[in-house]
Amino acid sequence: MNLLVYFYYPILVFVLFYGIKKAPKGAFHEGFLSISQTKALQGFAAIGVVFHHIGQNTCAPWLPSGNIIHGLEPFVPIGYLCVALFFFCSGYGLMKSYQTKENYLKGFFIRRALHPLLLLFITDAVLIFLVTFFPRNFPEVSSFIIPTPFHMGGAVLVNEYSWFIYSLLFLYAAFLIGFRIFSKHRLPAIIFVILATVAYILFCDWWMYGNWWYNSILLFPIGLLFAAYEKRLVPVMQKHYCKAMIITPVLFLLFFLCAEHLSMFLGIFGIQLSYFPMKWMTLLSETAAATLFVFSLILLGMKIQFGNKILAFFGAITAELYLVHSVFLRVFVTSFEQSGFATIDSLPLYILVILGLSTAVSYGLFLLNKFIVNKVSKKPLILKLLKTDFIVILFILLGFLLFATISIRNESQQFSKEWSDEMDAFREENIRFADVDGQKMAAYVLGEGEHTIVLLGGSFDYFSTIGMRPLANLLAETNRVVVLDYFGCGFSDPAATERTADRYVYEIRTALASLGEKGPYILMPNEISGLYALLYATEYPKEVEAIIALDTIVAARADDITDALNLTPDAYRIRLKREETAFHLLNEYARFTGLNRATWFITEHQFKYSQSENTMPLLEELYHIHVGNETNLNALAHSYDNHQRLAGIRYPAELPVLSLLGSKSVEGYHYPESDWRALHDSLITNPEIQEVKEIPGNPYFAFSLPKAIAEEAKTFIDNLP
Repeated sequence: MNLLVYFYYPILVFVLFYGIKKAPKGAFHEGFLSISQTKALQGFAAIGVVFHHIGQNTCAPWLPSGNIIHGLEPFVPIGYLCVALFFFCSGYGLMKSYQTKENYLKGFFIRRALHPLLLLFITDAVLIFLVTFFPRNFPEVSSFIIPTPFHMGGAVLVNEYSWFIYSLLFLYAAFLIGFRIFSKHRLPAIIFVILATVAYILFCDWWMYGNWWYNSILLFPIGLLFAAYEKRLVPVMQKHYCKAMIITPVLFLLFFLCAEHLSMFLGIFGIQLSYFPMKWMTLLSETAAATLFVFSLILLGMKIQFGNKILAFFGAITAELYLVHSVFLRVFVTSFEQSGFATIDSLPLYILVILGLSTAVSYGLFLLNKFIVNKVSKKPLILKLLKTDFIVILFILLGFLLFATISIRNESQQFSKEWSDEMDAFREENIRFADVDGQKMAAYVLGEGEHTIVLLGGSFDYFSTIGMRPLANLLAETNRVVVLDYFGCGFSDPAATERTADRYVYEIRTALASLGEKGPYILMPNEISGLYALLYATEYPKEVEAIIALDTIVAARADDITDALNLTPDAYRIRLKREETAFHLLNEYARFTGLNRATWFITEHQFKYSQSENTMPLLEELYHIHVGNETNLNALAHSYDNHQRLAGIRYPAELPVLSLLGSKSVEGYHYPESDWRALHDSLITNPEIQEVKEIPGNPYFAFSLPKAIAEEAKTFIDNLP
């Protein structure tokens, strides 16, 4: 049945070449870059992008073998070539309009941005609706998506394919600013756009975006240059047409193959490169291939004029089709192992459904957008806005942003003042301090009993002595309980040392000794502290009576992460160090302005069912103080090495262990790159005294389900040998 997919190939060839017009012998088409010609090529490229993304979802080499359906392999690596054509045509078209239309820059940005922004809003709204109201169908997608470019590994987007729209808006802004500054000198203006594009590339590279974000974007300023100097370039191309028509496609093929098989080519000569040199060589090869591909089409278009009603139709809805088809790729899937609404295991039918529905909805949006723009643009206020200079709008927005920032900062400071007395009172009443090499580590100590339980917070437990207090109070009914705030969290001092796993164990041991607590201890680690608890039990077995793990991190997960990100260990370490640097600057600004309080709602829901009205504001204040501070970011930078420190280490056979896992984690909602249950099962060495058990909940059940944990812990402790 899936062999029918190959019928699409001749259909696509027919769509491209139907209605072509050949230039007379020895002559060239004058309008080889006319609007109708470029729209026709962009229409075909839009169809190519749809097939490219379907190919990525069905037969890409990185997919699990059980999910692969063969048939569209040629489309998997060509997406950036199609996008290169979009960028070139956009740059070329802007330059031609600037040169021929009077006052073209007046109201330019609003006029240009209105259409893609409206489409972006509609498609994002649909995706957010689906993810929010049908979470079971999209378990790996969060409904709380805040788009931001400042995210290591790639910008956070509602629609992963909308990166092209954001990139295009950036290029529009660069074009407007450059030609506004150098209005009488087009070359300096184009150089400005080139420099802005290079800055964009360097930004994407530093944040380790995927190559598709920037391997074809230089075609935009190349399009500007070609339009600006077309009268000089075209005669040269015509004079050397035969040579160019042979050399350009051959070079394109060489660079394209080099980009796809670079490691193999280098291996022939015995050359091995580390991650970043390999990434840049691949990037340069892809950029060269994209440029040569576009110029091959230009050369072909000088002799063959493309165009028919089908291409004209798709050329008119390229932006709509680009965004809309991603929605249907989420709705329809080809494997029961993938998340979506409906499974279509027939690839030919899958293509027909995706392309057919996407085309129909795209055309509907095209008509709707045209109606809205026509209606809205006739309103006096909108007409005035469209004619308003971009710089004026920019200053208005900056002024509004400054006013909002000052207001938020004042409100944040007022909140801190209002709760400062309560914070001091809570500290005096509930917190003891241990001395660790001259620094104060906060602890919440209570209860008496035969056993001493030590609760250890996770990566984002900025306030364990309050956040884990409900659980500690329940455990303290029959046990001695100690809750520690790691350095940089809660009421503890900032850390003065690197946050290695060995250092964490040293600080835990030293703090317990300073508090006068005597082992052996029952360690109850949450999340990342599972690594430290395991290291503690391995290095000092006589001091650890048992471990009760709360959805803890397992060292082997580090390999799952690097595999999922397609990064080498060294590249992942660099990524973590860059995150430390970048987020330190961003979080210092967010803390100064109080903007980091805006993200509190993401964490707040974890504590609503266990905390009182009096402690919730204290949690918010400690979150504001500690989120993204130097200590916690340094711990993030060391996270991979801390995982590797425990690589291959399992629970000692004589150590009783109860490992509690949240059902949501096991189902893959929070750690989709790992088999969560299998990772924890792999640590078990003695099933008679060690058990992995699931309880209903997410990874944050240490805060939201204190009663369930306390009951499991009581049963486990009562049965200790």
